[in-house]
Amino acid sequence: MGGQPESGERYYALESLRTAQVRIMELTQQMAVQRVQVEACKDSDIAAARDLYSQLQSTRTQLADTLSEARFPLLEAEEYQMAAVAGQLREGLLRFNLMSTATVPSTTPCDPLPANSPWRGPPAPQLLEGL
Repeated sequence: MGGQPESGERYYALESLRTAQVRIMELTQQMAVQRVQVEACKDSDIAAARDLYSQLQSTRTQLADTLSEARFPLLEAEEYQMAAVAGQLREGLLRFNLMSTATVPSTTPCDPLPANSPWRGPPAPQLLEGL
């Protein structure tokens, strides 16, 4: 064991991260569409808007679950900081008001990302090798 995987062998953590990546993209796009649908129906058909909003909440829960599940393969790949960020994203997502149209004025400029942030540069290309 060790070294490069034999032909046909896959790493579970990499496969899980690839699946999570695809699922996160799908759910994010789905939430954007559902948000627009709720907004379009809210004045003309309140019952339909409620149903669509329930679907939007369900999609948010699925996205939060996917972020939570992605933490385990990140930890297995020793990407501790990225696993922590996934947890923070999950918590923020669950607190976010789905239909908010208000903006909060900023009194201070945004701080740039720290040099050691996992969001700088390409997203963990070493994790995707061999896929």
